[in-house]
Amino acid sequence: MDITLSSGQLARLLNFRGYGNPAGDYWFIGMEEGGGSPEELPIRADHFREIEDLETAQTIIDPNMNRRKLITSTWTSMCRIVRNISGDRDWCDVEAVRDYQERDLGRFTGETFLTEILPLPKPDINAWPYGAHWPSNDVYWKAIIPERVSYLRELYSQNKLKYTFCYGKEFWPHHKSIFRDLRFETLISDDVEYSVSGDSVVVLTRFFDPSYQGFTIDFIGELCEQVKSVVRLSGERN
Repeated sequence: MDITLSSGQLARLLNFRGYGNPAGDYWFIGMEEGGGSPEELPIRADHFREIEDLETAQTIIDPNMNRRKLITSTWTSMCRIVRNISGDRDWCDVEAVRDYQERDLGRFTGETFLTEILPLPKPDINAWPYGAHWPSNDVYWKAIIPERVSYLRELYSQNKLKYTFCYGKEFWPHHKSIFRDLRFETLISDDVEYSVSGDSVVVLTRFFDPSYQGFTIDFIGELCEQVKSVVRLSGERN
């Protein structure tokens, strides 16, 4: 089903930047957000701020939503990465992950910022509900990605964050274009690349899904140990 939005609603959705605190220590840059039902999109367009608090956003969409029970592989992976790098010993514990998601993930006053290369949410990667505005997904990509990449590059340059995780291997070329001055090296086989610049590290990795992408607890543990190691070595050299 094609979704038709007013020009104002469409502009606000395209201008949406993400959730949380851009000045926090952790950025997560994905491909595009899930969701985007015909009922949800006008609500997002009419009520979301340019950068939104994740708890506020979820309450706007569904006032009865239970953030503790709404578990996704993407958010779970984010919580585990942050907690592991922060040194929490129970970083993979399910209840501890739910605690972090409920209280801290994507919050204005928190340490994380969640954003995407593509601003419009979709129910799945193959869906194209925006035919009323662009004839195809490819046309949309070509129209939107350059400006989006430019914006994220500028926002990144304004903040001194420590860790950036870009997930979704298909979008690595676009992720790299945000950080065009960095040189990336292999960290784990062909699944992870990284670049260290001063006190900051940018990591490119596979999509945060344990079933189809193998982003399991074991993989998260290995990834975080490798990231901490390259950051530590960089600090010793500097």
